[in-house]
Amino acid sequence: MGCATGCRHHPLHRPSLPVRRPPQRISQGITSGGPRDHDIYDVYGTLDELVMFTDAIERWEASASEQLPEYMKAIYSTILNTSNEVAENVLRQDGCDVRFLLKKAWHDLCKAFLLEAKWHYGNYKPTLKEYLDNGWVSVSGPLMLIHAFPMLKMDITLKSIKQFESYPKLIQMVSKIFRLCNDSATHSEELKRGDAPSSIAIYMFENMVKEHDAREAMRDLTMKIWKLVNQDALNNCQYPRSFSNACMNMARISHCIYQGGDGISKPNDEKKVEISELFLEPIKVGN
Repeated sequence: MGCATGCRHHPLHRPSLPVRRPPQRISQGITSGGPRDHDIYDVYGTLDELVMFTDAIERWEASASEQLPEYMKAIYSTILNTSNEVAENVLRQDGCDVRFLLKKAWHDLCKAFLLEAKWHYGNYKPTLKEYLDNGWVSVSGPLMLIHAFPMLKMDITLKSIKQFESYPKLIQMVSKIFRLCNDSATHSEELKRGDAPSSIAIYMFENMVKEHDAREAMRDLTMKIWKLVNQDALNNCQYPRSFSNACMNMARISHCIYQGGDGISKPNDEKKVEISELFLEPIKVGN
């Protein structure tokens, strides 16, 4: 019998592997859903359509797609089906229902996208604080880490689920690093397209400085956040090592992906080689 919290009263399943291996389609759904979702808010949708999509995510049911424009239906179904499959795997293995947690991560992401869209349509210039308070969510870091949480070798309990609902400080900090690295690489192109301002553009406007000075200030801020991340993850860690490592690796890979340009939207030849050597080609071990 399930308790009111969604956790059954039986011993937690403890896999022998350090990571629960999700089906490949789940991993692909999570990693592709966020960027495509962002394209809807950034490129394709009208403001009214974006409000409808955000409301549909909040409803979190298949019938909610009926109100959506045709081009939004496929991504909505992918989001719903992928996260529900993650939740079903966790329920089967650990006896806990994490659907609300995964739904909340998607809804928070869409609300953050929607706020940026409203800024853009209303020609509103957010302060740097307003931008970063929203930007660490809109960069999709919390979404990916919340979906990674059930796949790691951790005890999934009511306490851990509640802890992650409010996004622990470590998630917030590494996601800010993700956001700042993203802005560093995409600022120039987004400025040309007339997109919502980045942290660099906002700092330039607020402090009446040139781009070089703004970039330097954002690099200093990134290093300041890194010090807090190291302190929280290594010295005062309140989470299992597998999760703190996942958080730190997100911050590290952000530097790798965005070093020298946008490695996601427009990877250059050097970046493609790096990705191939890191993830696709076998590692050669000397005799």
